[in-house]
Order: sequence, then C-alpha cells, then structure tokens
Amino acid sequence: MFDSAVQAHQVLHRPSGAFAIEMSRAWFPPGHHFEGIPHAQGSVEYLFLVSGTVTAGPTSAQSTLAASDLLIFPGTAPHGYTAGDEGAEIVTIIATPNRPVNPISA
Repeated sequence: MFDSAVQAHQVLHRPSGAFAIEMSRAWFPPGHHFEGIPHAQGSVEYLFLVSGTVTAGPTSAQSTLAASDLLIFPGTAPHGYTAGDEGAEIVTIIATPNRPVNPISA
C-alpha cells in the first residue's frame, strides 16, 4: 500500500462481510509525500492521525491534521499524504463493498 520510504507499515485487521475492511498503521518520515491509489467504487477511507502532522485527503481538497484528528473521504478519489516536519504516524481504515455498487446511489 505504501512505498519504500515509509518506515513501517502493518495491516492490523482485514475482515470480510458486506464490506471488506482493511485497517493499516504506517509511519511517515518528516516531509515524506505519498500518492494514494484510488480504491474500488463505493470505498470510503478513514484516516486517523496518531502523532505528528499530516496534510492528506483527496488531491482536490486536502486537510492538515494534528494528532487525534480523523479525516473521512471517498476512497475512489485521487488522494495523497504529506507528513509534517516531525513525521506522522497514521492509522487508515478502507471500507470496500463486497458487492457491486449502483453508481447512481454511491
């Protein structure tokens, strides 16, 4: 999911059901930028910042987060993450439907 400059990455949980949920934890070095890969139609990404600062979210509307902030955005959108001067520790949860999504209602 993340590139080689990310110091560590650990998938914490990946259950199945109506949605497949992937939960990951990552540590970004200071100033590191990562372009996320858009996920399947109907996906939602939850980003929780554990420590540090990060500017993240959809490329067209990024937000700067501080420790304990939560950002929720459509996983289908092009998105990215840029760690602040002290780096960042994040937890992401990606919820992806296990069934086709009607694009009119998504």
